[in-house]
Amino acid sequence: MPKRKLHTMPPSADRPAELAHDPVAREFHRYLATLLKRLGLWRDERAHLVLLAAQWESRRRRAEEVLAREGLIVRRNGELRAHPAVRMELMAVRALRAAWRDLDLLRSREPASEAEAKWSEFVTHSN
Repeated sequence: MPKRKLHTMPPSADRPAELAHDPVAREFHRYLATLLKRLGLWRDERAHLVLLAAQWESRRRRAEEVLAREGLIVRRNGELRAHPAVRMELMAVRALRAAWRDLDLLRSREPASEAEAKWSEFVTHSN
């Protein structure tokens, strides 16, 4: 039986090559791009911000998984310290909040869904 050729989609604004091996970032990128388009906020010159936000969301989720598995506190050199993933998660949240602001998603308006309302509240109130 002859081998069938697999059809692969070339990278595009909807499928950036930088996210090819990161399913979490790809999914968040798709979500955020769709949200921006639906709200009329999509601008091609902001595509890089959406890409960065997707990468930071992936890092935040990975840090969250590590913390869920290993806990917030680790013992290093006989001392209790915050797990290094705590810092990574905090950095990711700050970067996401900045991206959310730069994409004009933190201005005052009615959220399109309950999930969006929760996310917007989280990003706005995180320090």
